[in-house]
Amino acid sequence: MGLKSNTPEHLLNLLRAARPLVEQAGTIDGYGFYRPENPHNFHPDPESCSDEEVANHKAACEAWDRGDYKREPGSEFFHDEQGKFLMHILRAPWGIGSYSDMSDEVADLLAAIDCALAPEAA
Repeated sequence: MGLKSNTPEHLLNLLRAARPLVEQAGTIDGYGFYRPENPHNFHPDPESCSDEEVANHKAACEAWDRGDYKREPGSEFFHDEQGKFLMHILRAPWGIGSYSDMSDEVADLLAAIDCALAPEAA
């Protein structure tokens, strides 16, 4: 589907083809202790998380919805004065679970693509 012309129809076809690729490339999916910016993009594993971790996650989601969510510090690596590794502190207040996260830039690009394709639905 190379660029054979710059007609509006061909450019719309390129956007239709590119949209799922942009979404896939711009999305980080996984399982672990990663905490996305938006806590709704994390799902604690009910078989592995404590009641406290699930409650922490629920509270974070509620704070996000109210607009007063403040992200707690993440894991840290500590080094001595010479740069030699000393320790790693893992912070996982929501426990372990699945996540799917997307950068604001990718979300904005997808919104722009959707906007460009919207008139054809009318």
